[in-house]
Amino acid sequence: GFKSKYIDEKNIQGKTFHEIELYPDEGEHGVSKIRLLIDKSEMMLSSATIYGTDGNLYGIKVENMKSDLGLPDDYFTFDASDYDDIEIIDFR
Repeated sequence: GFKSKYIDEKNIQGKTFHEIELYPDEGEHGVSKIRLLIDKSEMMLSSATIYGTDGNLYGIKVENMKSDLGLPDDYFTFDASDYDDIEIIDFR
């Protein structure tokens, strides 16, 4: 739901980052744009700044990210029987 635009390379505290901006395609996202900083050497997200349509700025800084953990497929499976006290509404 977003279009992307490569802005530039930035050097911050001795590290090089790709700066990318995302703009919503259409519809109500609640954001006017999202600015991402991607660590060039690791190709991992370092931070995101979200520009809300309400004029607020929201910042996210990734301090530690682990990949290739080898999680089993069932780690991402939702089992309704584990939650007796919820109501599940299936909109399919």
